[in-house]
Amino acid sequence: MNFNKKEYKLSQEKSWDSLSEYWIKWDNLFETCIYEVTEWILKSICFKPDITVLDVATGMGRPALSIAEKISPSGQVTGVDISRNMIEAAKIKCMGLQNIELIQADAEEFFFTNTKFDYIVSRFGLSFLPNIHNTLSNFAQMLKPAGCFCATLWHSATESPFISLAFDVTNNILKLPPPPPVSPNPFSLSDPIFLKQLAKESGFNYTEVIDLSINSKIETLELFMNYSWDILPPFLKKEVSKVSSKSDVLKHLEKKLSAFRQSDNSLSIESKVICIRCSL
Repeated sequence: MNFNKKEYKLSQEKSWDSLSEYWIKWDNLFETCIYEVTEWILKSICFKPDITVLDVATGMGRPALSIAEKISPSGQVTGVDISRNMIEAAKIKCMGLQNIELIQADAEEFFFTNTKFDYIVSRFGLSFLPNIHNTLSNFAQMLKPAGCFCATLWHSATESPFISLAFDVTNNILKLPPPPPVSPNPFSLSDPIFLKQLAKESGFNYTEVIDLSINSKIETLELFMNYSWDILPPFLKKEVSKVSSKSDVLKHLEKKLSAFRQSDNSLSIESKVICIRCSL
């Protein structure tokens, strides 16, 4: 079956728009659980007056908001995301900051011709981009000569239980095969060797790839199960409803979470994240 990139992007925009209410609901939990990832991005930036930063797939406005707070008032941050609803929610979070601009746009088609950035960052966004080679080439062209591109990606599904467990459950219920290699998904860019080659072919001369272990702590088992269900893509929920139920999904998820359950009913989930830093 051929992968239709145009249809995929339309479905992504619709999916993220429909999920925006749940990302608003669970924003604090998610940000707390991946705090170490945001910190890695912030530590990769040399904060100087007047720097310019582009945040790709900014979603609810992170790490764009964190960066804008650090470089205010003279630095400038631009955040782009394919979802209009996510951008509108991010704008509410960023109210009061004058040095941040949030734009609803397809990151693969969004290209600044007259602006060069000191940094381009992306937190878990690259793996959803179907034209990744062309997009990284565009990023290289939008950087200043001494600029830097920093991104984080989920490791393989087995190494990233924080994000993969709910997908494992629904895929098992639906008896879905693994996604094809050409299909964007949260784990599609988990090969460090491929990432280095991709960066080189896109015009970057130096690339560093490191593994970052994060420990996501969630107050209760029930909290994480409800979060996991809410943020599942709508098409998965729809397919599950044909053969099973939400309660059945949560029952299977609870079994998988037993390995991470603490004596006080809290969860401690360790996952691996790939961090990539590229320069021209």
